[in-house]
Amino acid sequence: MQVYSIEPAIDGIKPELKGKLVNTLVHTIGKTLQNILEYTSWKISIKIVENTPPSSGVLVRVYILNKEEQGRILTEFNLPEEIVEVILRGIIENMSPVYLKPGNFVLDW
Repeated sequence: MQVYSIEPAIDGIKPELKGKLVNTLVHTIGKTLQNILEYTSWKISIKIVENTPPSSGVLVRVYILNKEEQGRILTEFNLPEEIVEVILRGIIENMSPVYLKPGNFVLDW
């Protein structure tokens, strides 16, 4: 599985565009997760994994859990440390509370 890293992309972006990129990530990831929760019986778990040098940033791993509670990795992101909290907070704030029921959505930080 490929780990998607936005670190190099962010480094090359003008400061005024970084906010737009973060907002786009929040919207895209949040909408995808909400659609999964809305149209399937799966649950979602997001784990923050500490990266060790030489990689920089923070590894964000998104799992989906089926009815049998068997998890598999849906995707992984390597994000700059300074925007991880902003992105995760944005995802949670933008998702409908209906889908953030306990046990339905787990954030392991």
